[in-house]
Amino acid sequence: MLETAYSAGFFDCPREQSGEDVAETVRISPATFSKHLRTAQRKVAEPLLAEGSGAGR
Repeated sequence: MLETAYSAGFFDCPREQSGEDVAETVRISPATFSKHLRTAQRKVAEPLLAEGSGAGR
C-alpha cells in the first residue's frame, strides 16, 4: 500500500492524489486504505525510531 500511495503522488506536496483517490484505484474503502497505510508507515518508522537507536535525535 505504501508503494501504491507513493507512486500515486499521495506524499507529494501538494498531493496529486487523495487517500480516497488511492483507495478507489485499488478498490478498497478509504478507511481500509488509511488502516493499511498507517500499518505500512509504522513498519517503516519503528526500526528507524526504535528506543536506543539514536535515530531522530
